[in-house]
Amino acid sequence: MGVGVIALKAARRDLGAHLAAGLGGTNALLGAQLNPPAVLVQSSGDYLVAQDYCSDLITFDVTVAAPPGDLPAVADALDDMIDQVRATCATLSPLNLKYRFVSVGGYTTIASGDTELPAVVATIGLERNF
Repeated sequence: MGVGVIALKAARRDLGAHLAAGLGGTNALLGAQLNPPAVLVQSSGDYLVAQDYCSDLITFDVTVAAPPGDLPAVADALDDMIDQVRATCATLSPLNLKYRFVSVGGYTTIASGDTELPAVVATIGLERNF
């Protein structure tokens, strides 16, 4: 069963704060420079999908950025962060929401200023009822 009506922007901000706290990192604002460990919450390709007449599925793409380093250390750090994201989704957020961990893509990078940071993109969902 999903949560009651919550604004998309409130859910996006809540998820960012929740995951940043779970990682012991920062919640990067859209367009801001990332300071890893960091999360950046954005809309996904299927951001809002009607499940039925009274419920929606909100899906976020969460970029999880790690500090740069040698490849084995970066891979280990990202794997640990993925486990932390999944564990954090199993707990209630500051707004008492429970997010659904959906998936994580392969290793990638994200630009932050003049630096390319190692990252992964996690897909996280939330069901919203009307």
